[in-house]
Amino acid sequence: MKIKAQNMEIEAQGQFNIGYEFAEEEIREVLSPEYIEFLKEAGYVDLDKTPNLFVAAKLLRMDDKVRDACNASGIITDIYSPNQEVNYINWEQGRKLINHLGGKLLTEALMYQLIIPSLKKESNSQAKKTLYEMVEKYAELNRKVL
Repeated sequence: MKIKAQNMEIEAQGQFNIGYEFAEEEIREVLSPEYIEFLKEAGYVDLDKTPNLFVAAKLLRMDDKVRDACNASGIITDIYSPNQEVNYINWEQGRKLINHLGGKLLTEALMYQLIIPSLKKESNSQAKKTLYEMVEKYAELNRKVL
């Protein structure tokens, strides 16, 4: 995994300038060939065509472009103040939102087998901040659901 600055071709570019790039070898190392084939057949990703995975360093935050995408995806936005993390949505809403923004929502296997373990291994401050934000916001959401 390497930290990379990148301008992705998506609507909310400002939020996706800094992130982590995972090489094909890193992905194939942690996912089974069957799961990789599933990702391809499901139209999620074909590692032969798109070998690297870019993951934004921060959770998605509410801004005008994200609010427009939420509205177009049928997601209620009045609970979010500007720059607040968008984390009170279910998986299906998240998938629609990220697709509308031009990206793909990460699968649980990618999160728990690749991204989180890689962030835990990194010693740089950006990786630690990302991991903390991911874990803390997820825990916050679980506390509110329970």
